[in-house]
Amino acid sequence: MKVYRNIADFPRLNHLVATVGTFDGVHLGHREIIKQVIRVAQQSGGESVLITFDPHPRHVVDPMGDEVRLLTLTDEKIFLLNETGIDHLMIIPFDAAFASLPFDCFVTEILSGAMGIKHIVVGYDHAFGKGREGNFERLSALGSQLGFTCEQIDERRVNDHVVSSTRIRNFLAEGDVEHANELLGHEFFIFGEVVKGNQIGNTLGFPTINLGHFAKHKLIPAMGVYASRIDIDGTMYLGMTNVGVRPTFDASGLTIETHIFDFDQDIYGKRVVVTFTGRIREERKFNGLDELIVQLNRDKDRAFEIFNS
Repeated sequence: MKVYRNIADFPRLNHLVATVGTFDGVHLGHREIIKQVIRVAQQSGGESVLITFDPHPRHVVDPMGDEVRLLTLTDEKIFLLNETGIDHLMIIPFDAAFASLPFDCFVTEILSGAMGIKHIVVGYDHAFGKGREGNFERLSALGSQLGFTCEQIDERRVNDHVVSSTRIRNFLAEGDVEHANELLGHEFFIFGEVVKGNQIGNTLGFPTINLGHFAKHKLIPAMGVYASRIDIDGTMYLGMTNVGVRPTFDASGLTIETHIFDFDQDIYGKRVVVTFTGRIREERKFNGLDELIVQLNRDKDRAFEIFNS
């Protein structure tokens, strides 16, 4: 997958098939759209492109409104999209000037003019351009004038839930990573750099890696203990992750700490991927270290039950 961050750098390609959106989470609904883009491109002997934006449009259009916590930051989105088979990824810098661009100008000048799309695939509820004025009907009408075709993909449902980024965010905010993962089609994860912590885990017999400062807009699951998989340099390990404020130690500030089972390597400074497989319990305060250690051993047993289920 080739990645572009400037429209001027995007080459003129034969029969370009496109989709446009934020694609936060690259969930199962998004993947249906991406599969169709790739399928049409292959059938027509063309190439596929996914067009997205950075930063998230809501952070520019309504910076004082309800903050959108992101399922995937840009590098995490690239990581997921690279596995889909899409040929090209166009990341358009989204600023106030771009936000003011009317829908028909975006389509005429950028999608058709600069990029030369021949077919576009969008989701069932898709709208884009200034004020989200660009619905499917208006897109199709412009396509007839400019020489490209359009199609719309129906909603995707899993266990009677419509798959959407908002619904997934709500599940994660409740700590329900199992249902979130069902809609994502992959385990929710966080990229992070390992930093030195206060070493409390070593004294308990449960040493942890600490993720460094995570991005302002990244969604963090509800506080609690989770069964986790940890990717270190392409090798996957099992472990458990605590998201919280460590009330037993009267600590302050949210931390993400992961105990990796049967692991004793020094990985400070490395970037790791921590996934959230299942929730073990809520975070709570214990009456001393002995009680905490007993609970951590129970948590480990429960983590293996989750991995084996």
